[in-house]
Amino acid sequence: MVICATAPAGDPAPLQRQLTELGARRGIDFEVRMFAGRGAHLLEVLRGAAHPIVVLMDAGRGHPAEAIADLLAALDAGSDLAIGSRYVAGGDDAGDHGLWRWLGRLSTRVLALPLSKVKDPTSGFLALRRAALDGVDALDSDGRGLGLELLVKGHAKHVVEVPIRVGQPAGGRAPFGVVTHVRRLYMHRFGVWSDFAHFAVVGASGMVVNLGCLTALVAAGVAERVALAAAIAISMFTNFLLNRRFTFAGARQQPFFRQMFGFFAASSLGALVNFGVADAANTHLLPDAPIQASAVLGILAGTALNFVVNRYLVFKVQRGGGAAAS
Repeated sequence: MVICATAPAGDPAPLQRQLTELGARRGIDFEVRMFAGRGAHLLEVLRGAAHPIVVLMDAGRGHPAEAIADLLAALDAGSDLAIGSRYVAGGDDAGDHGLWRWLGRLSTRVLALPLSKVKDPTSGFLALRRAALDGVDALDSDGRGLGLELLVKGHAKHVVEVPIRVGQPAGGRAPFGVVTHVRRLYMHRFGVWSDFAHFAVVGASGMVVNLGCLTALVAAGVAERVALAAAIAISMFTNFLLNRRFTFAGARQQPFFRQMFGFFAASSLGALVNFGVADAANTHLLPDAPIQASAVLGILAGTALNFVVNRYLVFKVQRGGGAAAS
């Protein structure tokens, strides 16, 4: 049996002694291998393991060594992957209380639903058959979300969640920190559709900005055409900031103003389509409806064109040059 573990900061010897004692009590010959850093090192350790069963744990997160026996029992019952879960009946996480952490846990679970229905997608306490790693070329997780990553990239067909009671983790971790990891898994599984989802979310926020600015300007007495143009320009800028930060995050090392100019240039055609469709709808299609209805039609048309231009002309070159979103 191979135990791959991350120890708390400091001397890993106490964890190794605990696992050795557990193996002696359970009659299991444990081979303990420590790993550090991100999943690339872990994958190297896993590939060097000779035993067909591997247990992954992070003592820095308070994973209980005694629960290893329950994970192994789940594999003996026919599972390919057993996940130590804090959020199924009988599980608990002493370090995951409070409103902020509850919101972080909820948002992560909701985001992970298209990838897997497991209740603890951020678990890093697992037992698996090494065959479930077939086809896994790379791991990115720092421990959190490792089970979800193996579900997305590996070939585990029968997965079970085993309740665990986790102690107070060593050191605080931001409850929303795993969201970036989940986003990478979306990109791995859904490819261009993941890009479009990111782009659409940013576009939805831009719609809120656009309509808010438009309403405020019209209420202030600004001419409707001027208000339409100004609202589009403002929402383009906020969309640029959000796309730079999230959708195409790997390209943030490029100069800010050069990138902003490129984004505006690439999106200018979409902005013209946005304005043209909105103006035509307001003048001919929906002359008696509130101008916001025409603005929505313009936004939808402009967003579709903007995605095609940015994804296949602007950011395709950046990704090929190594600026992939991360």
